[in-house]
Amino acid sequence: MPGPSSDGFPAGAVITGAAEAGVAFDCGMAAIDLAVETALQALDDAGLTAADVDALLVAKGADLVPADRPTLELAEHLGLTLDRTDTTLAGGASPVVQIMHAAEAVAVGRCRTALVVYASTQASSRSRRLGGHARPAAHRSAQLETAAGLLSPIGVNALAAARHMYEFGTTLDQLGMVAYSDRSWATRNPAALRREPLTPEQIAASPPIAEPLRRADCCLITDGAAAVVVERAGRRDARPVTLAGWAEAHRQYSLFGAAGLTHTLAARTGPAALDMAGIDVDDVGLVQLYDAFSILPLVLLEDLGFCPKGKGGQLLADGVTLPGGRLPMNTQGGSLSHCHPGYYGLFLVVEAVRQLRREAGGRQVDADWALCHAAGGGAFGGSQATLVLGAP
Repeated sequence: MPGPSSDGFPAGAVITGAAEAGVAFDCGMAAIDLAVETALQALDDAGLTAADVDALLVAKGADLVPADRPTLELAEHLGLTLDRTDTTLAGGASPVVQIMHAAEAVAVGRCRTALVVYASTQASSRSRRLGGHARPAAHRSAQLETAAGLLSPIGVNALAAARHMYEFGTTLDQLGMVAYSDRSWATRNPAALRREPLTPEQIAASPPIAEPLRRADCCLITDGAAAVVVERAGRRDARPVTLAGWAEAHRQYSLFGAAGLTHTLAARTGPAALDMAGIDVDDVGLVQLYDAFSILPLVLLEDLGFCPKGKGGQLLADGVTLPGGRLPMNTQGGSLSHCHPGYYGLFLVVEAVRQLRREAGGRQVDADWALCHAAGGGAFGGSQATLVLGAP
């Protein structure tokens, strides 16, 4: 397994527990109760109890009560006394960024057992609307978007898809391969909310939501929670998945702060995380990529180095991400078919842990290295986070 990173930071953290709960269109629970349930499941998976936790990291999802103090609310429900908390807010990338913060803290001895949790009931509480929302006028950087009536996040992703098609000749059929790939995996996942077969013809006939994005190109709106446990390597024999490399990058909130619509900061975080892990893209046997809209994983495959810029559509059309392909992607079904309770990043990591432990059942792949990448924070991924995980 990897040693120190190229910049001397100790690679001394592992994931020992992972869980998801409440994946449904209506889980019948309050978000805080859902957070407690998945936290306890992750601790049980790690062979620990709440008494072992001394660090708690919770993304400030709108459905956690109170939303501005989620770590205190969850700590009280779990009966924790903490030495460290984190409520980083970077959109869908938040929980993955928090895993990095947990890894750094345990590696240098600032805490022993860190619990990273995200829970949301955005479907049953109707806190998210189909089509998105206008950014508040009080956000000065987004005033022009608001005045133009651009809905977030779908509007910006639609513009990104249109620009990629114009600039590189990407086609609707290539874009639809993301939904087709996700569904092909979801049919093998009993927990996925959309498991019925989905053909390319059905994707092509899917009604437009924000052209060129169609309904099949857009994520589900669901409830759900996920949690992982991060510990220092070597403390216990607990089927540890190695946190081998990580990197985060942040730039903008609004569309007008973005450097472009066909490139993301994944071009920065991907190579940095791989370098820290001491591997390259050819060693990666599994990718878990944020896919709230189908254009995003297409661009991420390019920016992370799995194909040249502009060739993501062709890579997908070649079927490499499908079951049996050389680069399995979103093997739980992704946010287009598995679930999407707002911040999907933590679900990417849970699936990677299960795959690397060889616990994925009928969707199991043969991979010793997994790359997880989450995007969020603003217009077309103003925050980006890459994790490289190694098998036990």
